[in-house]
Amino acid sequence: MKRRRKLWLLIGSVALYAVAMAVFFYSANDASPETTGWPRLTMTYEIGESVASGGSPNEVHRLVYRSPTEWTDTVIEAAPTQTLGSGTVSKIDSYRQVFGTRVEDSNSIHDETTVKETEDAVLIPHPFLKPVDVSELKKADRLTSIRTTSIVCYLGACEQNAQGQTFTDDGAKWTIVDDSRFGIALSVGDAFRVREVRIEFARE
Repeated sequence: MKRRRKLWLLIGSVALYAVAMAVFFYSANDASPETTGWPRLTMTYEIGESVASGGSPNEVHRLVYRSPTEWTDTVIEAAPTQTLGSGTVSKIDSYRQVFGTRVEDSNSIHDETTVKETEDAVLIPHPFLKPVDVSELKKADRLTSIRTTSIVCYLGACEQNAQGQTFTDDGAKWTIVDDSRFGIALSVGDAFRVREVRIEFARE
């Protein structure tokens, strides 16, 4: 019975990892020029339902973004995972790196790295990190100013609890950076929250 339980734990941990490390993308042909990229930035963000209740997030990532075809997303904090025969491990130091059409995924739990090629798509590390079309939201008068819990920096000048713009989409509350040029999400419901984003561009 114990052996069967351990096997299910292993299967579950592998499945969760596969979901977490999947490559998310949207078609470059479907995106307007305004929503295909951001300025160069470094972001620290949390994912997991517990962030709103004051608990520990499931994972914390650091995204170093240079362009839609050059970025690295690394797990820097993660809850421990128990796998069969390996004791307790975690996804810390797992990463996804995109350079041109080359996508490299590294799995620290199994010490494996895979490389593949992809074309005709804009790759993003997480669905909530798809650039938001701010111009369409402004046209529809859907944005409301709000004070956030995120740190937002422009060229090293930082604002604690930065001002943001919020809207609702498919029942989820989104908050984005208060900047009409860049649709950068700061939070999405209870599942995603940016601790800090450092934008290598002048403030609007």
